[in-house]
Amino acid sequence: MVQQQLGAEQTEGLLHSFESSGRMALGAMSYVGIETRSRSMRLQAIHTFPDDYAIVKVESLFSLPD
Repeated sequence: MVQQQLGAEQTEGLLHSFESSGRMALGAMSYVGIETRSRSMRLQAIHTFPDDYAIVKVESLFSLPD
């Protein structure tokens, strides 16, 4: 479901769809998005692994002191 939502919507980040490995009809997908503010940056990454029935979601926030 996550993979279908990422593939159907227009994204502002980098989205790459991989070919199917042959075990599953769906190939893997990776999304990386960056959001910046005046003193911070948020990095979000989502990777799907259909063969392993797994999704990895990572979010990191980097901020500078005042």
